[in-house]
Amino acid sequence: MRGLTLVEILVVIGIAIILMGLVIISYRSFQKESDLTNTSQEIMNVLRLSQNKTLASQETSQWGVYFSTSASPQEYILFKALNRFFLLS
Repeated sequence: MRGLTLVEILVVIGIAIILMGLVIISYRSFQKESDLTNTSQEIMNVLRLSQNKTLASQETSQWGVYFSTSASPQEYILFKALNRFFLLS
């Protein structure tokens, strides 16, 4: 009966480490893409909500979305305009 040599065991361990590294990199890439998709869906939903509230004249006001890039993490806020003639450019 023939046993495994140290070189064979090290090769198998090396291959396993490389495969695990590739899996971790792929998972992180998938996670970032998933986070981006979720965030973009949230922003699209709040923009649609603002549009729908304005078109329906909910509370007889116009609605808007404020994007703050100075805060960390960056945020967006749905707001009701103070008067009917308020427009964002």
